[in-house]
Amino acid sequence: MGNWTKITLFCFFLGQFQVVFAQNNEKEENSWKSKWTISGYHKALYQYNSINPSFVPQNSPIPLPVVQLNTSDYLYHNRINARFYGKNFTFAAGMRNRVFAGYTNSNFNTLRDDGTLPFSGYDDFLDYTHQDGFIPLNIPWFQSKIASALSVFDRFYIDLDREKWHLRVGRQRINWGINQQFNPNDLFNPFNLFDIDYEERPGVDAIRYERYTGLLSSWEISYAPADSVKNHVAAFRYKTNYS
Repeated sequence: MGNWTKITLFCFFLGQFQVVFAQNNEKEENSWKSKWTISGYHKALYQYNSINPSFVPQNSPIPLPVVQLNTSDYLYHNRINARFYGKNFTFAAGMRNRVFAGYTNSNFNTLRDDGTLPFSGYDDFLDYTHQDGFIPLNIPWFQSKIASALSVFDRFYIDLDREKWHLRVGRQRINWGINQQFNPNDLFNPFNLFDIDYEERPGVDAIRYERYTGLLSSWEISYAPADSVKNHVAAFRYKTNYS
């Protein structure tokens, strides 16, 4: 074992909220208020890093720049989920709002120039923190040395559900796997296993059609477009049950 130490400390603060438009009488049963649900949460993440100076080699062929040995970063995360239940369809939207502050945000240019961060600009860094879709649904509010803010719609789709079939169009999560780490959903929704601040996981702009062929059987086809042909993703799945 080497004589080096790196300590990373994470602290969470979590708060939830939910708004449901209740029905007071029969007249309001079909009103627009009775068809909406809004929920979400607030979360604050604090990260502290401490590196032992002896870990940094003095005469190394590969430089390991360490501008500061003890650093702190802060992240405020707000989540908003909205659903509208129509007569023959359901509309869903999920927005991820985040504010970045701390050492990385304040010293981004220095960390980029010395090679510590592999990003050409702060916009690339913000893009790295979420998965871009075929349709741009992200809003960079502001960027400064004090803080930076970014909003991303990672869910934005319409559901059509009938007796024999189901169709979903828009930014969604296509989860075909059952394992906790690598599974087939990585075809459409690759994600970072170390991103502990993203329980919902990223979505993808896609069209998904499922046909029910029996009580426990169905087939499904999904397609996700991309800017280049080689990045297009299309897949077919059939599932059934034998007893």
